[in-house]
Amino acid sequence: MKKILVILCFLSSYASAETSLLGAGDLRLSYSRELRRAHFTIGSEFVNLSSDTASVLGAGPRAGFEYGLSDRWSMGTNVAFAFQATGKQGAFFYSSVNGTFRYALRGSAMKFTSIVAKKDGESVYVSKPFTQRRMTALIGMDQLFLNGATSIYPAVGATVGASYGFGLLDREAELEVRYSALTANDNPISMIAFSANINLDF
Repeated sequence: MKKILVILCFLSSYASAETSLLGAGDLRLSYSRELRRAHFTIGSEFVNLSSDTASVLGAGPRAGFEYGLSDRWSMGTNVAFAFQATGKQGAFFYSSVNGTFRYALRGSAMKFTSIVAKKDGESVYVSKPFTQRRMTALIGMDQLFLNGATSIYPAVGATVGASYGFGLLDREAELEVRYSALTANDNPISMIAFSANINLDF
């Protein structure tokens, strides 16, 4: 009789253990990350454009688009318009477009969303889009259309620079500085540009 009781107790404990394992399997969770690679930017740009004979300060709005190629690399383009801050103050100065490649020395070129889901795919937790605030080095090309007295003069050349990211009003913002070596009608022109931008994700 004692042997029968021992066997029944063993079978009972085995069944309880198996039920517990099945329950844990039913509650198994999965973790995944979604990447958000693209974003728009809006901001302002302040420039000092100088040649051998003159120097002009200007400022105006700027907008751009950036796409993350990897965690470190991204490419983007920006358009800007500037108005003179010296000389004929408020006069239209130039319009510009550029293309750049960026390398994140710190942080990431993309935003991440963390998702925890049940076995059946139902989401248990979805985080807010998160990015590691970055510091980047950039290289690219600038194309300016200078507003001359009688016509529009194109100026084109290489640009290099750096940017630093920080939080602002629950968004990601960046400060950027660039140096461009341009040529307009065979005349060398240098440009130093400072910009402040806010990222708009989609």
